[in-house]
Amino acid sequence: MFRKNTTLILGAGASYDFGLPLGTDLKNQISKSLHLVVDDLGRSLQHGSSDIFNALVSCAQNDPNPSGQLSIYLSAANEISDAVTMCSSIDDCIERHAGNKAYELCAKLAIAQAILSAERKSRLRIDPRSDERLNMTPFNANWLAEFLQLATKGLHVRDLSRALHNIRFIVFNYDRCFEQFTHNWLKTVYRIEDPDAANIIKRLNIIHPYGSLGDIFHNAGSNYIPYGGEVSHGRLIQISQNLKTYSESIDIEQSKIVEAVENSQNIIFMGFGFHQQNLDLMKSKRLENVDRHIYASSVGISSARWDSIRNRLASALSTQTNHMFTHNGNKSCEDLLAEFADNLVD
Repeated sequence: MFRKNTTLILGAGASYDFGLPLGTDLKNQISKSLHLVVDDLGRSLQHGSSDIFNALVSCAQNDPNPSGQLSIYLSAANEISDAVTMCSSIDDCIERHAGNKAYELCAKLAIAQAILSAERKSRLRIDPRSDERLNMTPFNANWLAEFLQLATKGLHVRDLSRALHNIRFIVFNYDRCFEQFTHNWLKTVYRIEDPDAANIIKRLNIIHPYGSLGDIFHNAGSNYIPYGGEVSHGRLIQISQNLKTYSESIDIEQSKIVEAVENSQNIIFMGFGFHQQNLDLMKSKRLENVDRHIYASSVGISSARWDSIRNRLASALSTQTNHMFTHNGNKSCEDLLAEFADNLVD
């Protein structure tokens, strides 16, 4: 198990191995789905996502002032479609129009639809109506399998909650790959039943700064959305309300994120893009002079860019740059854990 309080911070790259899109692909999908073209009567959709169009029609009809509201939504959708591929991320695109409710609604609907579609195509999906177990054999060398092996090495099932108690998880992704994989890994490795594995996941300290699509577990009530589930346009509206913009995350989640970082001696970044607005969510003046160690995967990050990232991380986390570890080269999440495992666990 991890010898010190540890925070695992996940970005889009951490879900890529499971079939989820990286930022560029996600932006392209959102741009395509929000390019909403209707006929001259404004009733029949010629191009774009029918589910998003129907959701916007429903939202316009339920607005206290419905007159012209659909036109406002359609304009916002097409403006996002034009702009999103030229922004660093969909979150950046929304933040440039912070407070514009039409932008936020359209973007959240498109994000929810794109991530649900990606989950359906993911290697982690199983039919929620069946009792089959996910075949975990193809993932035996995956970074998350390696991480869970380190966190639970030598532990009996009764000790799992204690072993994972010292780990906090900050998941910047909208998807539920982390929960889906961990749930099925526990069932496979420890041969425990679905409810017991689900209870262990629910007791984990997991923070989704930008929200998530919903809860993958059956007993979650109205928040239950199966991994990769098919949903109606009405349900899509409800799911979109689980998502947060950067401004909303500052108001709701930042204190949780800062607390997790403040109480961690090891921070591990996996598949993270190091966008400044995400680093800003972690800042705290209480972090000065803390003996903290940072580990980061570096796929797609050049040596020159890593030098810049190190300085920004040092500022955000008040950590000395000689306490930051990655590879000399373009290395993966798996490589990072393999190289530094002895630094992290007993």
